[in-house]
Amino acid sequence: MSSDPYRKAIEFANVNIGRPFVWGQCDCNTFALDMMDAMYGTNLAAQIKGKYGSPLQAFLFRRRVPGSLINILKAAGFEEVKRGFERTGDLLIVADPKWEMVHVCLGAKCVSAFPDQGVLVFPMTELKDNEYTVWRMPSCRRP
Repeated sequence: MSSDPYRKAIEFANVNIGRPFVWGQCDCNTFALDMMDAMYGTNLAAQIKGKYGSPLQAFLFRRRVPGSLINILKAAGFEEVKRGFERTGDLLIVADPKWEMVHVCLGAKCVSAFPDQGVLVFPMTELKDNEYTVWRMPSCRRP
């Protein structure tokens, strides 16, 4: 893989398209953190991988550890940035009372893991009616 985080994001997405969805191993949260690990050499996914293995366990994990994904991101140095300025490698956390649904921005597209389809790429326009926050690793700021 390349040393450029943006190129690593594209390479990681390409290698993982079609990967089956598995709760706690390759769901939207673990997939996004795996991608950040590939991009930045971190070990973020290890903090949630294997902590749940079903939708109910994922729900209970989130209730037991509120804001778990955002807390992991903040501790790693990620910062929330203004919506509308998304770029490759940003995490998009969709507001939902039940889950922390997260997608990774790939320019005008996103990549994420879905229960029925596994890992797939979809257009950003599919998120236009959803409330979401944008999280970015500060080292990825461009002038």
